[in-house]
Amino acid sequence: MPLVFRPIPVYELAGSLHSHKLKGELAGAWTCTVDYDNRILFEFAQNPESGEEEILLLTMGTHNEIY
Repeated sequence: MPLVFRPIPVYELAGSLHSHKLKGELAGAWTCTVDYDNRILFEFAQNPESGEEEILLLTMGTHNEIY
């Protein structure tokens, strides 16, 4: 079965996923909450072929592993 992602509006990311843009060494990246201690680190990137905005997954792990 193919893996399909739907577009996620920024306002949804900021809501229940507690996502936010990072500063400092990780400036430009975003993070969102998976559960109490786990995070996903990602960036918004423009697809060079389609021109559409995509989410580029950078890494995931515990709060201490990410930061």
